[in-house]
Amino acid sequence: MEKEYIQLPALKRDLDPDVEKVLWAFIQLPEEYQARYQEQYELLNQRKEEADRQLQENIEKIDADAIHLYEETMRSMIRDIVQQSCNLACWVRYHKYDLEESLEEMIDQQPHAAKYIIAMNILMDDAEGSESPFEGNSFMTS
Repeated sequence: MEKEYIQLPALKRDLDPDVEKVLWAFIQLPEEYQARYQEQYELLNQRKEEADRQLQENIEKIDADAIHLYEETMRSMIRDIVQQSCNLACWVRYHKYDLEESLEEMIDQQPHAAKYIIAMNILMDDAEGSESPFEGNSFMTS
């Protein structure tokens, strides 16, 4: 009985070992099974291409007005967030410098914005070149 040899194609050195195992197992299958798997693969690939084509057609059918409404809604939301951030930054600056309130007092007044108040405090102190904003703030060390 004559020995049969198979030849794997050139493979990358860093090929995932699991992929290598699958390739090896596939090559050891009888040719009729390999052909069946190849047919299944081609069918799946055709279905994927059809699905991709259908998705592209659906995207092209989207009403331009709907896209415009979405864009305007997003712009409005972002504008509101920026405006609220600016208003809060002004509030922090006013309370920090004009009323000379402590960081804890500002956070007590605006607990929903605690992280933002802390960040603004750090930025304002850094801009002035002052000491670390964490010194003397008991809530930061506990």
